[in-house]
Amino acid sequence: RFLGGVEPNTVRLNSKRKSFACWHDDESRHTNGVTVTLIDGTTIDAALLVGSDGIFSTVRRQLEIPGDRLNYVGLVVVLGIVDDSVLKVPLTARRIFETVDGATRIYAMPFTTSSTMWQLSFPASEDDARRLSKNTSTLKDEIVRRCTQWHDPIPELLRCTPLDCMSGYPVYDRELLEPDVLRRKNGNGVTLTPQRRVTLIGDAAHPMT
Repeated sequence: RFLGGVEPNTVRLNSKRKSFACWHDDESRHTNGVTVTLIDGTTIDAALLVGSDGIFSTVRRQLEIPGDRLNYVGLVVVLGIVDDSVLKVPLTARRIFETVDGATRIYAMPFTTSSTMWQLSFPASEDDARRLSKNTSTLKDEIVRRCTQWHDPIPELLRCTPLDCMSGYPVYDRELLEPDVLRRKNGNGVTLTPQRRVTLIGDAAHPMT
């Protein structure tokens, strides 16, 4: 839908941003923008740069927000999708179920008319969370072990999820980002207008638990 609504060649695939620089017309402070430099050296002049590049946003990093940091909340989250051709899960037919044992939690629901999505979370140290998220096979062994004695169909649901249909990651959040943080001011309290041409959206702006 997005691609169908823009002019041809508007979207550049397989491109990565290297840096950005805000600018203004010296003769008219009303004319300002941002130049984005890609890693291949090409540049793009734009009216606005929207950092929608996720929780580890490189756009946000370049903004150098004072005191900015991610807070690890002590959990690993694992996501998986199982097609009916692999395992049919009647418990999720037109409904959602959730099971919690006091530490580990699973939430499952219909994903499409022929597949089930599940989300499982459990507490772990940040080092363990990072280690597990780097190896899907090890991660799967861990969650199957944790839920071996759980009610049907959870053990089979986890075992039957293909490795290429699941992923896991540590959970982080951040303090609420106030709009004024993106509108930097000089020593006299005057807003530095060019900086307003860069903003953040989604997890780049407000990752939440």
